[in-house]
Amino acid sequence: MARGADKTRLGYLDDHLKREINRGAFPGVTTNIWREGRLIHENALGQRDIERGAPMTSDSLCRLYSMSKPITSVALMQLYERGLVRLDQPVADFIPAWKDLQVRDPADRRANIACARPMSVQHLLSHQSGLGTAHAARPALGDHPARPAPRTLDETVARLAQAPLSFHPGDEFDYGVSTDIVGYLVQVISGERFDRYLQRWIFEPLGMTDTAFNARDPARLAALYEKRPDGLKLIDDPAASRLLGDITYHSGSGGLVGTAIDYQRFGRMLLGHGELDGQRILGRKTLELMTLNHLTGGRTISAATRQPFFKPFTGQGFGLGFGIMLDPAEAGLSGSIGEFNWTGAAGSLCFVDPAEDLMVVFMTQSMPPLPPPDPANPYGWRELRALIYGALA
Repeated sequence: MARGADKTRLGYLDDHLKREINRGAFPGVTTNIWREGRLIHENALGQRDIERGAPMTSDSLCRLYSMSKPITSVALMQLYERGLVRLDQPVADFIPAWKDLQVRDPADRRANIACARPMSVQHLLSHQSGLGTAHAARPALGDHPARPAPRTLDETVARLAQAPLSFHPGDEFDYGVSTDIVGYLVQVISGERFDRYLQRWIFEPLGMTDTAFNARDPARLAALYEKRPDGLKLIDDPAASRLLGDITYHSGSGGLVGTAIDYQRFGRMLLGHGELDGQRILGRKTLELMTLNHLTGGRTISAATRQPFFKPFTGQGFGLGFGIMLDPAEAGLSGSIGEFNWTGAAGSLCFVDPAEDLMVVFMTQSMPPLPPPDPANPYGWRELRALIYGALA
């Protein structure tokens, strides 16, 4: 029996988003909701470029930021399926310069000690590598005016070999640069440049014609804004964005640009157990493995991290490239056990709920202020989920 959704209640979603746009939370948004193999709701509200009066559309090009991570993780797991890499395999097998990585001594932060265990591929995919936002090499990666950001993945890997990890691999969840290294592994193991691998093995088979590391159609590139107390401030003008040029740093963590139309094809593939329209991208059991909680000891994100932004992530674990819903009651979120998801820094979101045969893509281009006034809900995703799940029949 088809379950569908209540059209009146889906209208509440549009009403809510219009209010949020009117109060300056978002410049524009687009939402795709798929259930039981069909599109049950779609909207495109507000503007993709306020200064030029350009409306938001489902084919507007948006910065995916961390919604790049699931794509990168799927790419590496394709190579896992071919027997070219194991999850327990030391990363140093592919990056020899990382063989003797050290860790900052927790008893004396000025000293370094040997890693308690090798960093594995599984550690990278689950953000338990010791790399991340707190990693000692952040200044070397471009967070300091005296050191420009690396221009290629190879340069990043070389710089990281010179700095200690923040913790022993497997001990904590520290979100950050790990997925860039996942992209580098794809490049090394496959023998193809990372962007070309994605194009050949994921984007072309899925018909994701607009997804790349730069804006393929500059006329459709959305402006990027930051929320301020006095309204939205333009921080990346689409007419002058670096995304219009040649991108040499192919960041698997956050470098992709794409559309809601493209990302819903990726999401529908995930909902289809790794297949869409006859194109098998990933094996069913491989995806099941990716969407288990891989945090050491079965911990939640909030219990495994020291990062303030992730402390509110109660009831949620992390798999191999995805956040995993473990306990909706503890999380205080509508959803199902086993639902998997991830988000982007500019407010975009995708979640897949196999129990409800549901996939949602929400796109916007609005960065929150730092620190966010509501760390547990900086983008309004909690209301978004409540509205969508509240409409399901």
